[in-house]
Amino acid sequence: MTEDILYSLVWEDTHVFKKIPKDGHRNIIIGSAGCSALSSFAYHNINLKIVDTNEEQLKLIRLKTIAFKYMNYSDCMFFLGVFTPSNNNNRRLELFNQISDYLPTKDVEYWENRSTYILSGIIHIGKFEKYLRIFGQYLLPFSVGRKTIKNFLNSNGLIDQKYIYINQIDNWKYRLIFKTFFGKMIMKQKGRHPDLFKYIHDKPNEVFYNRSKRAWYELPIKKNYYLRYILQGYFDPSLNLPPWAMKKNYEKIKKRISNIEYHHSNLIDLLKNLESNYDMIYVSNIAETMGKEESTQLFDLCAKRLNKSGKLIIWNNMVERKPDDQWEFEESLANQLWEKRLSSFYGFFGVYSLK
Repeated sequence: MTEDILYSLVWEDTHVFKKIPKDGHRNIIIGSAGCSALSSFAYHNINLKIVDTNEEQLKLIRLKTIAFKYMNYSDCMFFLGVFTPSNNNNRRLELFNQISDYLPTKDVEYWENRSTYILSGIIHIGKFEKYLRIFGQYLLPFSVGRKTIKNFLNSNGLIDQKYIYINQIDNWKYRLIFKTFFGKMIMKQKGRHPDLFKYIHDKPNEVFYNRSKRAWYELPIKKNYYLRYILQGYFDPSLNLPPWAMKKNYEKIKKRISNIEYHHSNLIDLLKNLESNYDMIYVSNIAETMGKEESTQLFDLCAKRLNKSGKLIIWNNMVERKPDDQWEFEESLANQLWEKRLSSFYGFFGVYSLK
């Protein structure tokens, strides 16, 4: 899957990295937007192989990590755009020029040719983030009104959230806009990569509409930074934040950035060429882009490259792709982590070990 920057944030819960890896572990992780890797370092001093088929995603991660390594917390968060909506600010270009010597030449050329990305804050530039911004900043206010959104953001507890959702948000106009915007055709064109739709049989608009109710009224909005980002377009520094954005984690992440090794490859090819074993392989939801035969090959290769006590971590969004019976599903641990999730996009989370 290659198409400029598809994701500038990771929409999979990163608390799993607090529970599963341990200091000294050697892990393989799908790159995406790098939030998973950065959050891993917030919890443990590990070694990471980051792999992605999309070179642009790797450029994004390298820029984020260089910002962490060579900026202070305040400058880094400003440069990334964490606490402000997408807006042009020339100071970000100044900060980029201060760290660009630490990037590969091809990365510098890439970003210099896309200065608007730097100006707006690079956590806002992904295809998926732009897609969600259209919904959260324009379509949702049109359907329910900005006052309703403000009241929801300031609501006092789950009872209040549920009342506002049922009585003021979930009207016919909202349902029509939601189910149109998150339909397969528009999502395929504007939101996500077409490869993710090859094996989908359900209607994504209906699935996401039902899953979104968890975000609206089963999780406290003050804790759910994913939904707040969609509604506000930024992360609120006074409320719950992703681990990579917390000030208390910054120095730990900064010190561990050098533990990253980048691989521009698909995971199957990388696993075929490795000669040593690893403690965790985090495949995200990439198996959804594969047929059953190819996904089986992927899981077989993971089995060959995991240590005996290693863990395989997977997410399924709209397509069921799970390992076969050579794997043990760690149901108790997976369910514990699943129940704590903030992201409402996914339908399954799995932790597996070898039998």
